[in-house]
Amino acid sequence: MAERKSPDRQVDPPVGAIAIDYSSGDQVLNVPARRVYISVAGNLKVEMANGTTVTFANLAAGFQHEMYITKIYQVGSTA
Repeated sequence: MAERKSPDRQVDPPVGAIAIDYSSGDQVLNVPARRVYISVAGNLKVEMANGTTVTFANLAAGFQHEMYITKIYQVGSTA
């Protein structure tokens, strides 16, 4: 009997990190971010790598959230 492969995708670990402070305005990232660590629970309004804008509501603090983003908006973000 053939072994079934799991559909789990392999994700590379982070190779670097930057601190983002959007209190002074929107933050455009020089390189798209694959994950965002949230230190304070709340909403995060972002621009995805494909250009769409979305607000992720009620993100939990203390976790890395997977998303491929190019911009974090000040207005609409509370995390």
